[in-house]
Order: sequence, then C-alpha cells, then structure tokens
Amino acid sequence: MPHTPGPWKIKENNLGCKEIIHLHHKEEEVLFTIIEIGYTNGVFNEAEDLANARLIAAAPDLLAIARALCDMLSQRDLYPMLNFEETRLLHAANSLVMSLTEPPQECDNCGDCRD
Repeated sequence: MPHTPGPWKIKENNLGCKEIIHLHHKEEEVLFTIIEIGYTNGVFNEAEDLANARLIAAAPDLLAIARALCDMLSQRDLYPMLNFEETRLLHAANSLVMSLTEPPQECDNCGDCRD
C-alpha cells in the first residue's frame, strides 16, 4: 500500500502536541491526522517535538526528491563517472527509495542495491 500523498502539514492541538495532518488539496481542509507527536521520552520538549514534526511532515517531499535524483542519475548512465563514495551514496539512495515504495523496485543499474 502506498503512503498518503502530501501535502503533510503541522498543526498544534489543544494539548500542545504537534499533529502531522493530511490536507484536502483544494480546500485546505484537514482530512485526517497522520501522527501525533507529543511528549518525547516522557518529558515535554517543545524544540525536539517541533523538529521531529517538521522532518515527518517533509517525508513525502523528501521521498519524491530522492526518487527523482536516483532516476535522473540512473538514466544518464553516470555510473562509470562516479567515484567509490558517490556510487555508494547512489546505491544507498536507491535502496532507501526502494524500501519505501510499494511494490519493491529493482535497481536498473546493478543487482547489488537490494538488501
């Protein structure tokens, strides 16, 4: 099952907890709450909760960017020009994108990306 598409936004509820919400695109109406972030390790930590909420809310966009970069680099057949570290990073990005998408996708460049 694919993830809930963006946009995901942050809203503070009446208890001070951060909610990651999914909005109706046209009406900016809250469709549902994806996750609620409240007390970190049993202690109220406003800065950490907000940082966590921002990261989670950005997840759909981060996945889309990672997927686009992997596709772009793969289609340009840049593997022969990449050094070891760049190749390792591209493999890691491909593995991450594959692990987050349904159904799992095979890397078109090599067979070593898969966990």
